[in-house]
Amino acid sequence: MDRIGALILAADGGEAFDGPLALAPWGDSTLVEHLVAVTAPHVDGVIVVLGADAETVLASTDLGEATVVINPEWELGPTASLRVGLDLLTRDGEVDAVLVVDGDQPQLDTAVVAEVVEAHRATRASIMLPKYRYARGGPMVVARELWPRAIGLASEATLGALVKAHPEWTDEVWVDRLPPHRVTSTADLAEVAPRH
Repeated sequence: MDRIGALILAADGGEAFDGPLALAPWGDSTLVEHLVAVTAPHVDGVIVVLGADAETVLASTDLGEATVVINPEWELGPTASLRVGLDLLTRDGEVDAVLVVDGDQPQLDTAVVAEVVEAHRATRASIMLPKYRYARGGPMVVARELWPRAIGLASEATLGALVKAHPEWTDEVWVDRLPPHRVTSTADLAEVAPRH
């Protein structure tokens, strides 16, 4: 069975949050802690890529057994963090595929993570992703053979560019719900935050 790691891209700054996005509150924890908790039960190890105020994030969170890598060029965007994470995984050599999780999607559902991971294990598709109502989204599993292409993406590109350019590499899992919102401000966060 394929070993699948997770790569949580949580390096973004917090211009709209009074601090790094990773430390934005989510329920009783922080956004990055929540994403680790949602992802870790379904994979064979988690790597968290931090950037903005990384030392503050590390001092303020409990990321359990997750490995942390710091992207000093986080301001270049999420593709720079993807490169840092994939470089570590390539050298490590312990997983066959990686689940890429965007750090700005707190509504990520653990059931969706499980479905995408299990679908990849069943099909071994080069790219496996959820097809939500009306749109594809994340998280997506990317097989090791595509990591060099992902590392080579231009800074302004995303993994979505690989999906669009090579539909023959891609398979999908139907998810009967809307995709998780991206959070870029405190207003976004308040709109999607869990209610007690």
